[in-house]
Amino acid sequence: MLATLPDDMHVMTESVAAFYDVPRDTISALVSRNRDEIEADGYRVVTRSAFEESFQTKLPSSASTIALFPRRAVLRVGMLLRDSGVARQVRDYLLAVEEVACDAAEFCRHAERGLGVAIRDGQANGSVETPEETKARATRLGVHRREVKAGRRSESTEESDRKPTPSDFASSSELHGQYHANNRGGGIYDMTDNVSDTQFEEAVTEAKAEGNLSRANVRPVQARHLHPY
Repeated sequence: MLATLPDDMHVMTESVAAFYDVPRDTISALVSRNRDEIEADGYRVVTRSAFEESFQTKLPSSASTIALFPRRAVLRVGMLLRDSGVARQVRDYLLAVEEVACDAAEFCRHAERGLGVAIRDGQANGSVETPEETKARATRLGVHRREVKAGRRSESTEESDRKPTPSDFASSSELHGQYHANNRGGGIYDMTDNVSDTQFEEAVTEAKAEGNLSRANVRPVQARHLHPY
């Protein structure tokens, strides 16, 4: 078990060594060889007085400086250590977390494709508003508001029973992707429009192999174009 300081965030060198079941000198040598990398994770050395003031803890040793490892730096040590069974377990755990994250991303992409297909099916059968219907409704609403403002018509609940629109289910950027210059990051429609189930699964398999299951990277090649809506 990792023995942290009272803030439950930092660990001293002795506790890191005990956690990984290696000599203290092994940790010190590892930090010396990889200092820049470990410091980037928050590792720092403080004076004895600063330590005792910050943690309200008196040190039994006579050390003038104390090394502090935040939890991220402790994990970094585990990735760098070689002769430690605990370090290997930590690396196995981190790999398992990465696999879970990958599985979660894959689940999200399948769910988003399902949403995109449902929206397109709804537009086809008349249960979800199409872009043409959205434009027509906006025109009617504009005319209505002008007439209300001119006093020729009273307020009404004309639009209260409108059909659901795609933006009721996902934001425009999620559906269409983000525009950057002449390119666009992947949106849900990129995984839906003119994309068969086989093509989608092939794109997912390729994205998994690349370690990048973002929407932009799960677009089949034939879908990488600008949608009209």
